[in-house]
Amino acid sequence: MPFLHDPPIDEPVFRLRDLQDDEKFVLSEFERHASRCPRCANPLSAFRERRNLCSRGHQYAVDVAEYLYRENGRDLSMVDRNFNQPTEVKIPRDCIAARGLLMAIEEGLRVRRKDEKPPVIHSYDSTYYVPPRESNTRERYTEIIERTPAPAPAKTKHRRVIVYHRRSPSRGSLYESDHIERVGRHHESSRGRRSTEFFR
Repeated sequence: MPFLHDPPIDEPVFRLRDLQDDEKFVLSEFERHASRCPRCANPLSAFRERRNLCSRGHQYAVDVAEYLYRENGRDLSMVDRNFNQPTEVKIPRDCIAARGLLMAIEEGLRVRRKDEKPPVIHSYDSTYYVPPRESNTRERYTEIIERTPAPAPAKTKHRRVIVYHRRSPSRGSLYESDHIERVGRHHESSRGRRSTEFFR
């Protein structure tokens, strides 16, 4: 007799284990602090009321977040997540503040170290101001050094101008010397030689 058969819903399989020593330590440190600090006693309600944890409680919360996180109501190990093996951990019943902290982190409480900066977000949306890009080509500067020659006969008062081009970082040294020779040959040929004698 035919019947409807619903395929089972494939949920990810989580392994379950007890807390390791380092995970126990960070939870117990946060719990010990929360038992003495009224601001950190209930992190979930503090987050919902937009109150911050104290500075020491925030440091302990960062330590907890480095080892544990909460996802879909399950407390999972961050260490095993880094190895792509989601593993659920058993948190003791007496860790009430730590459970509240993990729930607050799941709801959006940000815990990070003071020296850690938020990621830079680049937007290419046209509604935002985007500064113009700097061009990769730099202006080419030329140094002109004028030198007066040693005293010469009184007839000729020529000044010699020597132009030193700065080295181009994108070209080799042979390119520069070839370029200077080409420019020199071009100027010599364009002058043309004139005779000092006049023919009629």
